[in-house]
Amino acid sequence: MAKKLEIKKILELKKNNISQNEMAKIYHISKTSSMKILNKAKKLNVSYDEIKDKDDDSLFNLFFPDKNNNKIVYEEPDFKFYQKELAKTGVTLKLLWQEYCDLCEIKDVISIGYNKFCKSYHAYVGTKKVTNHLIHKPAQEIEVDWSGPTIKTPPNITNSFLLVLH
Repeated sequence: MAKKLEIKKILELKKNNISQNEMAKIYHISKTSSMKILNKAKKLNVSYDEIKDKDDDSLFNLFFPDKNNNKIVYEEPDFKFYQKELAKTGVTLKLLWQEYCDLCEIKDVISIGYNKFCKSYHAYVGTKKVTNHLIHKPAQEIEVDWSGPTIKTPPNITNSFLLVLH
């Protein structure tokens, strides 16, 4: 679909008898997009002279009124609850997302994907300024965060420290 800024310019080019192929080349859009704008202008019975003083947002709303209906169609995750849940042993964002999807399926609403769930959660955490600053001297101690059950030491290893890095 054509960008908001191109509607006025495309109608100006049409007024100056520039072909659709040239319009597409000038503004780096498809011929279909320029054709949609020109067809909509013809349907609305508007010309460049009538719209040249309008701002781009109102012009876009005139040509494509249903494109700005940005209703949220998915269930918003409760990140405040998920933040508390992440403090529990064995809980990961992936697990919480799966539970969120199951809840959405029960409610018969649309859920967001895992990538958007993670990005939205990190944005939520960023707004709440949640931090965990640990002060320690380098190489004096090691901290390992296991999100699940601990590793079982094989029977042939005794009095050794087992560190598995992925």
